[in-house]
Amino acid sequence: MPVVSSTLVPAETIRDVRAFARMLVAAARARQLYTADHPAAMAAAERLRTAFAQLAGHGGLELGITPAALMANGEVLAPDERTGEAAALLHERDLLRLRVRSAPALNEASDFLQLLGFDGNTLRKRGGPARVWEHFGHRWLEVDQLDYDSILAATPAGRASGGAGSGGGDGGRSASQDDVWTALVRSIAGGRPSADAPAQKRLVDIARSAESIQMLASQAASVHTAPSGSALAAAQAATILATFEHLVSTVRTNAPDDLSVAVKNVAKAAGRLDPALMMRAIAESAESGLGSDLTATLGRHFDDGQIATMLARSLAAEGRASGRMAAALSTLTPESDRRDRVVRLAQSMSTPADNASGLETAWASLQRFMSGPADVTYVSDGYSASLDQAEARSRRLMLDVPVELDDWMQTVSSDSVRTLSVTLLLDLFSLEDHPAALTETAGDLAVLVGDLLLSGDLSEALRVATALQAAGGGARSGRALAARLALESIASSPALAEMLAAAGDLDTDQFGDLVRLCLAVGPGVIRGLVSTYAASVQDDVRERLCGILSAFREDGISALGRLAHEPDWQVARGAIQLLGRLGARDAVVLLLPIARDQDLRRAREAIAALIKLDDPAAPKAISRILTMGGPGVRDMAIDALAASRDRRASPVVAGLLPHLDVLGADFDLALRTLAALRIIGDESAIESLVGVARARRWFARAKTRELRHGVLGVLNHIDTPAARDAITMLARRGDRALRRLAREALRGEA
Repeated sequence: MPVVSSTLVPAETIRDVRAFARMLVAAARARQLYTADHPAAMAAAERLRTAFAQLAGHGGLELGITPAALMANGEVLAPDERTGEAAALLHERDLLRLRVRSAPALNEASDFLQLLGFDGNTLRKRGGPARVWEHFGHRWLEVDQLDYDSILAATPAGRASGGAGSGGGDGGRSASQDDVWTALVRSIAGGRPSADAPAQKRLVDIARSAESIQMLASQAASVHTAPSGSALAAAQAATILATFEHLVSTVRTNAPDDLSVAVKNVAKAAGRLDPALMMRAIAESAESGLGSDLTATLGRHFDDGQIATMLARSLAAEGRASGRMAAALSTLTPESDRRDRVVRLAQSMSTPADNASGLETAWASLQRFMSGPADVTYVSDGYSASLDQAEARSRRLMLDVPVELDDWMQTVSSDSVRTLSVTLLLDLFSLEDHPAALTETAGDLAVLVGDLLLSGDLSEALRVATALQAAGGGARSGRALAARLALESIASSPALAEMLAAAGDLDTDQFGDLVRLCLAVGPGVIRGLVSTYAASVQDDVRERLCGILSAFREDGISALGRLAHEPDWQVARGAIQLLGRLGARDAVVLLLPIARDQDLRRAREAIAALIKLDDPAAPKAISRILTMGGPGVRDMAIDALAASRDRRASPVVAGLLPHLDVLGADFDLALRTLAALRIIGDESAIESLVGVARARRWFARAKTRELRHGVLGVLNHIDTPAARDAITMLARRGDRALRRLAREALRGEA
């Protein structure tokens, strides 16, 4: 499939799909490395939940899956490493499309990760990922799977005709109803139970008759045409289980009053099916957990004779006992006394010919499966006896458990194994001498840090980065060069960028590890910090990124000074803003040339940053720009100071007024200045405002009146006792026109 540029898909959608791909890969890796309740795995699942929520915000978005790329609403996204990994991960599990209908809860996102935890073959045996996903019961995500029409195409002709389609025993049905029956058979066999209204109504009718249930399950199972043997038996057993489960769930939703009758009819139908196949279906449920409630209910409806018959037929068909068979028996007979009774009854059903074929050994193996090690089925009699003795000794030893046992068990936990892997790779790096091997091992360490960050394990990532920092700070050697190259790779990695973007979600200890990690990686992370800061709209994230940058001290300020001149405007803007926030000693020297830049965007950001600095040189520098700059520069500077809404800008802006020809060439600039003071003005501007109000010129009455209106409006907006006193003074001591305007302002205030 050719890759085309996504011209019809909004950039925000592409951004969120790529973020979803990264979070999906990270969460899947975390599930491989840790248990589901480990903090690192839960943090990765939470980030995936957020990514799903962002996709849900794009109404009607359909996420397509190819073997090597993702599609958004039918357009293939330009591939990158993470989207390719995500596409492969989903495609290997036969997923074709995803549609996120609403934002999921954390446990719902975790269920999707659990779905991805199955390998492709396992999902296919259970009807495909869409079929398995239905059993989770979620509606926030719709899943389409690859088409299994190659399986369905071999449905025997005429399978759904005549009485085969009857549900509830009513004989003749119309052709359209037979079509519904055929559609039901096909959809259940394909792992995609139909959800339309006619199918739902027909299923409720079928559930009223054990004969119809038996017929539906038999026909759905017979659709499968896999090669004969265990594969075919497994597919048929899974289909029978799916038929029963779908029938019961449909009745529970559409006719809850009939549920008990439906369950009884399902139990009757199950008793009429091939006992060996039925036993295998229950075993499938015991292994996968799908339909476990239903199979446990069937066990309560079966009598001992039915279960014994299924067990005896199943053992005779397979010729040996198995763990799957034992699991099915445990599901049907959870009570040990009933289970023993059923086993004895099943043994009594064996014929002399069965015993001659070796079933006596199989029965003994089944007993061991139920109570002891499963290995005995596959070993010699002598070794089996040894296993029995070992089991007896282990039970005796359990009475005298060493106090250190818990500590020993911790050494084989997922955390400990991961820590050991990190330790071994670091040791390998410290022992290597060959330059090529050093470079390769250092590269592996950089990749390892990326994986650790994606899985949320900051402490182990910090350990690797600290070791690389120590090696890179040594004398000029192959090891030091390899370590520095690895640190540069970490600094520019997408994994670190994602961790920086999620800095607001970290707890105090995790954030401390992130700060130390950035310091260990070195100033190379600063560009990513600045880029993330510029792109973020969350105050908590910006505050934390600023804290990380401040930890670099002088190195951070120097780097910001260089980045402020970057051609990339977003990076340059972030660097300028951070120079103002950090308020370092050299910030004025770095910002002043930018404030005089011909690029008014950069100059505007520099002015806004300068006014935030607690340095006396900053307002003086801005004043020089206001008084000596050209008209465009002064307009830009005034607008930037007004946008900052910083009270420290008030005396700087007001200080411009005495230098202006307010009723002449600078009239428009004076009005712009008054507008800025209305936004940020305080008492420091009153003296300059009074001076402007007293200005007058013959033949400029209209300008004088407009200017005085502006001054009085600013004084009213400042609204302090000093501002009201200034208006009162102008009402008493101004010229006649000014006194009238001031009195009007006072009356308007009252």
